[in-house]
This record gives sequence, C-alpha cells and structure tokens, in this order.
Amino acid sequence: MKRDSQSGEFRALFGIEPEELGPNCVLLPFARRCLLAALGVGGLSRGKLYRASAGRELSVVVTGIGPALAGDAVLRLAAAGCRRAVLLGACGLVGPGRIGEIVVPSRNLAREAFSDWLLEDPSPWVMGTPASALSAALAEDLGARCTLNASVGSLLLSERRLGLLQAEGVESIEMECGAVLAAAAAAGIEAAAVLVVTDLVGRRPFYRRLPDSVFSALAEGARGICRVLGGS
Repeated sequence: MKRDSQSGEFRALFGIEPEELGPNCVLLPFARRCLLAALGVGGLSRGKLYRASAGRELSVVVTGIGPALAGDAVLRLAAAGCRRAVLLGACGLVGPGRIGEIVVPSRNLAREAFSDWLLEDPSPWVMGTPASALSAALAEDLGARCTLNASVGSLLLSERRLGLLQAEGVESIEMECGAVLAAAAAAGIEAAAVLVVTDLVGRRPFYRRLPDSVFSALAEGARGICRVLGGS
C-alpha cells in the first residue's frame, strides 16, 4: 500500500510513472524548444510541480527556477531510481568571459537564502562538489572550462554585493546548482552541471535580448550531456 501511495505521489508531481524513469536524468530550470529537440524530447507530461519526459536510459525533468524545487526533484528522482543527474541551466559570469560560453562547475559555493544577502554578516558558504569523473567528462566533451560556481539567493543583491563573490574567487553564479549537488549527495547519487552564460554580472544584465549563440550553446550542452550519459 505504501509503495502504491508513493507511486501515485510521484505520478501526481511529475506526470510520469516512476517505473518509466531512466537511470540518468537531465534537469532543466526552464524549457526551450532547442533544448528539448537536442535531448530528443517531443513532448512533456505535466505534473503538479514538474514537467517530465521518461526514457529507458535518459529522462528529462523541467524543475522550474530556484533551489527548492530543484533539490526536492533530485531527492524524489533518486528514490525512484535515478542514479545520475545533470543540471543544464544558465549562469552569469563574475570574471572575464563571453555570452554563450559553456562552463562546467568543478566546485560550488551555496548561499541560497534571500535574507542572507540582506545581512551585513551573512551565513557561511556551503561547499558542494560535483561528481568529479562526470564533470570532467562533460567538460572534455564540450570543450568547456571549469569554474568555481556560486548558487545565490538573489540575483539583484548578489550583483550589489559583487565584492563578496570576488573575495571568494567565484567565476559564475546561478540559483539551482547548490541544491542539486546537496540533494544528490544526501541521496547517494552522482550529479554535475552544465551552464551557459547568459549575462556578465554588473556589466551586461540577463534580461537583455539574448543572442542566437546562447540558444546554440544550450542545444550543444544538451547534446554533450546525451553523449556523456549515453556513452558511459
């Protein structure tokens, strides 16, 4: 009875049956046609919280933007049989680089609470480390540089307090990676991230019209993830 209840809960939240889930999952904070096409996804089933496409080897889940939903998704996916999860999202660059560049975090700092960014003396950073072999394989396949990434609780306040990021040597920032890595570590599965640069923090905001290079990079990131997960 408990198993039937858990199966029904998973179906309600993700729109797919847990038995349909493949061992590899790609997590998308947002969905774009170019992303779904590159991942071989023709359509998404809609649950109460997530949208998903199940595959025998690779499943795709749209988590929405932000750490809470992404972290919860990883815990639920791991309980249903996912063994490796790769986040494919967007980031801002703190240091030098270009819009449309692909980066792979090799280390991650997390300070995800919005209120922390309002404090003069915020809480300590929480360190997370992606699965090293998986991250290295993704970086090599995509020809991407590895970054020290920070998962932040406010895009506005992190820009205003850029010095905090620079003092730690942070190179890229976004919102979901820390939660994904922490949830994966707690659940005992591998996790990594592939990020496409959509803004230059303090120099070029994310809300400006994105060039075609960003969408091409997102599609290439998706193809790279498929090559790595499908080939190992």
